[in-house]
Amino acid sequence: MSLTPMTLQAVPGSGHEVVWELPMPDWAYGVIALAAFMLLLLITWLFRNAGHTLMEGPDMVPHVAPGTATAQGGHSSTH
Repeated sequence: MSLTPMTLQAVPGSGHEVVWELPMPDWAYGVIALAAFMLLLLITWLFRNAGHTLMEGPDMVPHVAPGTATAQGGHSSTH
């Protein structure tokens, strides 16, 4: 496929015209996106132990290392 002189010519009026200006500088979009992701990271970090905490309800026995006594009458090496 060969390029014709018609395709190589610039279209009149298609220079570097400003079509639509952004409402703020371009770097501000990056700062806003970074702040939003940091906020989402903070929210995720705050709920990092929620599943484990919710699993330890009144009907669940907390995990205790073997050989240690618990307040609920768990097993120990002394009787």
